[in-house]
Amino acid sequence: MAWVKRAMIERARTTSLLIDHGKFNVDMLEVVCPLSALHDVFTDQPPDTALVEALSGAATGLTVVA
Repeated sequence: MAWVKRAMIERARTTSLLIDHGKFNVDMLEVVCPLSALHDVFTDQPPDTALVEALSGAATGLTVVA
């Protein structure tokens, strides 16, 4: 199903990821897209410093909604 997600991302004007903190730093079977393909990430708790820096380096916005 990752190919479907990739196709949707390629055709979207903007892309957002809604993810809860429990999914941070979990090994995944397949990478759907690089961080640079995302415009915004919304989460419930701040991620660790390494991920914050990676998002910043990819020019991806981060919003923590508590």
